[in-house]
Amino acid sequence: MSNKNTSQSFKAAGSEHVAEYGVIKHDLVKVVILNAVYLAAIVALYLSNKQSGFLEKWFAKVFNF
Repeated sequence: MSNKNTSQSFKAAGSEHVAEYGVIKHDLVKVVILNAVYLAAIVALYLSNKQSGFLEKWFAKVFNF
């Protein structure tokens, strides 16, 4: 194999890795955003339940406590 073919092979492998890292980065950003949304929802539920007790009443009704 000549040096020209070897360098082209490395460039092709490098571009494949760049594409894969792009997909991984996109997925990682999506996961971080969804986790932030879930955390905000849990904190909102906690604070609203702390003031009104809505969730406790709802769970008591659903599970017949």
